[in-house]
Amino acid sequence: SWLFLSILICISLIDIESFWIPQGLLNFGFFSGIFSLTFTDFITDDFIDFYSLAKSLGAALIAFLIFESLRYFAKYIFKKEALGKGDSKLVAMISLWLGPLGTLFAVGISYIFAAIFCLFGISFNLIKYRQVIPFAPFLSLGGLFTWFYGNEFIIKMILKI
Repeated sequence: SWLFLSILICISLIDIESFWIPQGLLNFGFFSGIFSLTFTDFITDDFIDFYSLAKSLGAALIAFLIFESLRYFAKYIFKKEALGKGDSKLVAMISLWLGPLGTLFAVGISYIFAAIFCLFGISFNLIKYRQVIPFAPFLSLGGLFTWFYGNEFIIKMILKI
């Protein structure tokens, strides 16, 4: 948990400062996510669950492809970059840690956090209309929220609403 938290905090702070996500941190997140999956399975079951590993790798690939498609679609609609390529890679890295369902929750929650931030920021003149904002901090918040509370808690929250 501390490793995942540390990686996401570093990525968020760098993205806030420079609108850039270092590939080295993403690579470290990928490798540590894969190591975590294999090591946890090996410790708990005395063997490596290749199905779980393949499911997480598949979720990472699908998440990357969906975000890349969204990025190209937004660029076509708005005639300028709306999402960075680092955001696609970050979602893929987060999906290694959270799995398919956790990735859906994390991305959904991140869009909610970003919308709230933009509404308050524009309302209180903290940000300007059409100002570029980094998205990695919101993806990180959504990923951490899902990591710490878990999929079951989020499902129970959704069902209560």
